[in-house]
Amino acid sequence: MLSSRFISVTLENFRGVRGRQTFDLDAPVVLFWGPNGTGKTTVFDGLLWLLQGSLPRLKAHALRRNDEYIVSAYGASRPARVQARVRAGSLVFDVERTGTSAYSTLSLRDPVGNELTNADADRELRARLSHGTLPLEEILATSGLLQQDDLRQMLRDKPDARFRQLLRLLGLESLEQFERFVESDLKSARATVSSAKLRLDQCRSRATETRDRIETVETLSAISLQEPSEIQSLRISLDSESGTLRPRSDVKSLRDIEDLVADVEIARSASSGALEAIRGMPAARTELEGNVDVLSAECDAAEERYRESQRLLDAAKEARDRASAKHDEVVALIAQAIPLLEAHSESGIADCPVCETRIDVKSTIERLVRRGESSTELADADTAVEEAREAWIVARRELNAARLAREDFLERLQADQLLAGRIDDLGRSLAALLGVKSFEVVGLAGEAPNELVARVFLPGESRQELVSILANLERRLAELSPVASSARHRIAVREDSLHRRGQVPQLRAALEVIESEVEAAASAHDAARRELTATEGLRVAAAAAVASIFEGRFEAIDPLMNDIYSRLDPHPTFTKLDFAIERYRGRGTAMASVTDEDNDVQANPLLVFSAAQANVVVLSAFLALGWAAGRNGLPFVLMDDPLQSLDDVNVLGFSDLVGQLRAQKQVMLSTHEERFARLLERKLTMSPTEGATIVHRFLGWSREGPQVETRRVGFSEPAVVAS
Repeated sequence: MLSSRFISVTLENFRGVRGRQTFDLDAPVVLFWGPNGTGKTTVFDGLLWLLQGSLPRLKAHALRRNDEYIVSAYGASRPARVQARVRAGSLVFDVERTGTSAYSTLSLRDPVGNELTNADADRELRARLSHGTLPLEEILATSGLLQQDDLRQMLRDKPDARFRQLLRLLGLESLEQFERFVESDLKSARATVSSAKLRLDQCRSRATETRDRIETVETLSAISLQEPSEIQSLRISLDSESGTLRPRSDVKSLRDIEDLVADVEIARSASSGALEAIRGMPAARTELEGNVDVLSAECDAAEERYRESQRLLDAAKEARDRASAKHDEVVALIAQAIPLLEAHSESGIADCPVCETRIDVKSTIERLVRRGESSTELADADTAVEEAREAWIVARRELNAARLAREDFLERLQADQLLAGRIDDLGRSLAALLGVKSFEVVGLAGEAPNELVARVFLPGESRQELVSILANLERRLAELSPVASSARHRIAVREDSLHRRGQVPQLRAALEVIESEVEAAASAHDAARRELTATEGLRVAAAAAVASIFEGRFEAIDPLMNDIYSRLDPHPTFTKLDFAIERYRGRGTAMASVTDEDNDVQANPLLVFSAAQANVVVLSAFLALGWAAGRNGLPFVLMDDPLQSLDDVNVLGFSDLVGQLRAQKQVMLSTHEERFARLLERKLTMSPTEGATIVHRFLGWSREGPQVETRRVGFSEPAVVAS
């Protein structure tokens, strides 16, 4: 009896199982058979998810990050759970994984109650199932679990990845580690060469720069022993300006030229400022008469008189309005009285309607008419208004005159202040011009700034002469400025060169040190290149050695692989299966090929075989690697429908292989074809001393999960258990 195997597995809310379903696995061979779509693959997916926590073949089909493919579609509100009981030697333990496609937790418990979780449980599970160092995922993918979706992935892998995978499966991990060490050493040697080359280039660059500095200093020093031509040009320019300015001393040193350049700029600015000030001055300056306070007081008094005349005019107008209203009332009464009097005009005498006195009607009417036509009080009021208006006009005229006098004075005062400012500007500019030390201005020498300012307002040609001198000076200084600046630059270069000439011994000493550094860097670079060459040779030799050892080890399992391949017999002419081991760009590669030995024809099975025939190639390599892995492999082999499209002869050969394999590993496989299931059931039936074969027949599927009939097959009639 096998020392390690699965005893049972329980699926709950996992993929095609909604409820809770347990499958007995405690046998050397477990066969799952039934129509497609009844849940066989769910069992294999459950074991794979339990062991590695993912289903890569399904993850690749998820279109969105939250697409769920672990939890049952009919129980999405709770996580999936897969629990298995495992025997490893004399130890029986339970392992359980709970979660979804996004997360899961793993736990491992032994009979005495010890429990490990997650990473600790994963390490312990790998240690109990395999004695090698490979991750469970890799062992499962190459010699533990074979599914239809992954059946030909081994042939599709890149040759170098397949080489490394086979290397580890053959127990040659140390060779891969050695290759990685040599590759790391080579990378380090290349980095050392690159660093040494950079150091050498830097030293050479410093040496070249120092040599260039020495050569430049010596060349400039030789040139600087002679007086620069720019100095002579400056002297000539100064001599040509003798009618405008006279140097106070000869220019020889850098300090003399710097003072001259500074004075030229000061004089240029001062002459320009003086000219600008003069252009804004009148030809003569008059004394300002008057006092703004007196004028303001007069203006205030005139304004007060104007307001008083306005008040009197308004009062006269009001009196006239009252007289006019009174006159209008009298006229209205006269208009009413005349008709009454006219009624008695024939008799000539009548009683007054007011006082009842006897009156002459005709003379009374004439007096009333004269009274209505004119009024002495109204005439006096009109006269008073006219007199007040004339007084108001006079007051307004006096106010406007006072205001104009004050404004005129303020304008003249502002102009006088502006002129005073310009006079100050002119005085400062002339003082700066007369204060330069390098030269004196012809025509202005010996005069004080205030004397020159006074010339601006003198009658005659005095003002124009001053303007002419300043304008000519400004023009001459503009011509002299670039000559002086050029001479300053040249003399500065000369003195700097003479100063640097004393640094030549230091530069030569520094060059000797740098040249010794160049020599040391070149030596280090050569040594690094030799080391790199040696390391590259070691890598080539190591790669060749690894390939040779790998080839020798693979040749050892080649008979086993071809024995399996011949028993499955997928093709009538390509009867031999090989994995060609080659080197490409320093890396080992493994290429699967099939050979027609009679005609010496070799081909890639993916290109010349049908899908079923290519499956046989992978199945042969899978079983051979499982056998060859030994203790480094897993104690079980899971094969999900490996018999698709195989004919009866292939199945007979396969059943013989499974019969031999079950002596070393627990075998779990599935098929959807009944005749293959019956054939395998007969061929794999063992005696009671060897153990029974468990057959799970999948009858159908419902929303709760698969409908399964379980049997233990031996020499006696098996019991049937439905679930």
